[in-house]
Amino acid sequence: MVQYLMQRPWQRTAVMWFGAEAMHMMLIVPLLLNAPPMRELRHLFGNDGALSLLPLATLVTLMCVALYIGGPGAQLLVLPGLILCALSYKVFAVSLLCFLIGAWHVLVLVWAGFDFSYQNVSAAMSMRLGLAMLSVTMLTVACARSQWRETLQKLEHLSTHDHLTGMLSRAAFVERSQRALVRLAHDSRPVAMLMLDLDWFKKVNDTYGHSAGDEVLKAVSKAVIQTLRPNELLGRIGGEEFALLLQGVDGHEACATAERLCKAVRALALEQDDGQVLRPTISIGVAALTRTPGNYGLGQLLKLADMALYATKDNGRDGYSLSCG
Repeated sequence: MVQYLMQRPWQRTAVMWFGAEAMHMMLIVPLLLNAPPMRELRHLFGNDGALSLLPLATLVTLMCVALYIGGPGAQLLVLPGLILCALSYKVFAVSLLCFLIGAWHVLVLVWAGFDFSYQNVSAAMSMRLGLAMLSVTMLTVACARSQWRETLQKLEHLSTHDHLTGMLSRAAFVERSQRALVRLAHDSRPVAMLMLDLDWFKKVNDTYGHSAGDEVLKAVSKAVIQTLRPNELLGRIGGEEFALLLQGVDGHEACATAERLCKAVRALALEQDDGQVLRPTISIGVAALTRTPGNYGLGQLLKLADMALYATKDNGRDGYSLSCG
């Protein structure tokens, strides 16, 4: 092999080596670097059923048309399909499609009798670099789309969540709760609203400072969030007031949830710089409806929970009271 290479100009040998390596690097390496866990391969092309396969079907159709037409420019017909896939699928899926397109293109050339030998080095180099650049272009589009979606998700999270507690903001909580109440009213299902208030929070701020108050808020919020189920809506309504909407839950279950929340917060122990330990507690007002009336608004439910919260405070705090509508 060395003797064979030494008998030819090094420039052409270098060109052949570079073209082959560039094609391999752009078609194979992205596939390996972006390979997801096996469990994610089930949703390789999205979760929208047949609709998510439309870009792939378009690409396959264009490949068949290119194969039927033939000619030097036929392979460019797959470009719109690849762009559509790059704008629709994840980076690994696009890497896989670029690899398959490259393999398909090489097989078509072999079938057509293309000369890959040393004597046809310019054409072989053009083909290899063309496939490499095609892969780079599609992967650039896919990566840009992925980054764009991640940025949008972060912006959406920032606009709908409270930065300190991680809960829904007041506006987002109201919007999602109103939609949930409409669904519950349509299905005649029960609903419960919990109004949570951090006990003696102003005293904590006045005694230990606002930074200590923020730490208490964070710790209590984390304890509350970890206690809840995924479909329960939790939002920060005011400074130290939170609201929790429980869908399809009656008064008994709502009280059980309130008791769990009180216990979770009661178990916290927050040591301060001076060695003192803060043990926060919460008061909860529970409003429960056995069925959600169609004309019953979120404001009425919050008012009912607020009345129960005042009853809890009158009874000594660190507990809950139930108000049934």
